[in-house]
Amino acid sequence: MSDTVPNPYKSALATAIGRARPHAQNAATMLDQAIQAMQGKAWVSPTADTFFAGLKDADDKARAGGEACVAELQRVHDGEPDQVERHAWQTHWRNL
Repeated sequence: MSDTVPNPYKSALATAIGRARPHAQNAATMLDQAIQAMQGKAWVSPTADTFFAGLKDADDKARAGGEACVAELQRVHDGEPDQVERHAWQTHWRNL
């Protein structure tokens, strides 16, 4: 009888990646319409210029943040073995 089992932590990470991807994609596009409107001269003034700079900065951070979350989950997932010892921490990680 084998003392190893499929790694449930790795499996949970795979599930988390699948759930995170749509949120990361949403974060990457959630400000697109506002940016397009500002680029289309929806609001023109010095205050609008300041607002637009902040909007673009928020868009950059949202895109980068979503991508970074998925990338970090993927990095941890890829570093996990497929099989672990039956009593390894990965088999009871939810209880830690």
